[in-house]
Formats: sequence, structure tokens, C-alpha cells
Amino acid sequence: FIRVAKRKANSRNRRRLLEDVLFVGSEGVLDTEGALKIIVTIPVEEKTEKTEKPEKKLSCNKAMLHLDGQAFEGLGGCTRYRVWMYANEAEPAGELGDGWHEYGINEFRERPLCMLKGIKMGQLLEGSSLYIHFGVWLFPVR
Repeated sequence: FIRVAKRKANSRNRRRLLEDVLFVGSEGVLDTEGALKIIVTIPVEEKTEKTEKPEKKLSCNKAMLHLDGQAFEGLGGCTRYRVWMYANEAEPAGELGDGWHEYGINEFRERPLCMLKGIKMGQLLEGSSLYIHFGVWLFPVR
């Protein structure tokens, strides 16, 4: 799990946030290329009023959370997992609960990118905490 300062996530017109969330690889080898990455993207909506020209606005409560699992490529071993992703102000507790979003089962060899829609980043950015926590829970599936 990682935490990201809200001032970083909330900088003006930020549409994409990329963070390393988990390192995978052979035991005893530290390789920064072997990082699973969490990516948050915020779509832009174009609002049009009859008397005004179109205005583009970030749609923070329709954010998308992506897990980039390309780091599994070439490792051998399990690449099929049940995927849960976490986005919340609070640090995650020991069990799945608030902030956890289930993606389902993914075979990272065939589809290295998982995506969840409808993450309410606007609510997370407006909360009282100084940080937003992101994480991933992977359960091997045979």
C-alpha cells in the first residue's frame, strides 16, 4: 500500500496519477522495472451552455483506477489472480471493507491492465486527511 499527498493528487488540471504500489520479482533482486503500478485517470467532461462556449471540466467522481501488471511478464509462476484495488483516505485495515473495489479474476499474461470505473476521487480529495491511500490485494487463482 502507498499513500499519496493530496496536494500532489490535487494539483491543477491533473488528469493522471501514476504510483508504484508493489514490487514483484525473484527473491533478493531489487528491480524497479518489476513494479506493479496503480494509475488513476480522471475523465474530462465538456459542458455546454446555450449562451456560453464549451467548458472542459475534470469529472473527479468518475475517476478510473488501473492496475498495470506488466511486471509479471517473464517471471514464470502464477499470473492469474483475483484482483482487489484500494482507494481511500483511511489506511486500509486488515480486511476488505470501505475503499476496496473488486475487479475480478485477471490473467496478467493475456491482459496486463485491469481497470475499474466510478472511483469517487472528488470525495476523497475533499476529505480531511492529508493523504489518499492506494493498494492492491492479489489472490492467486488456479
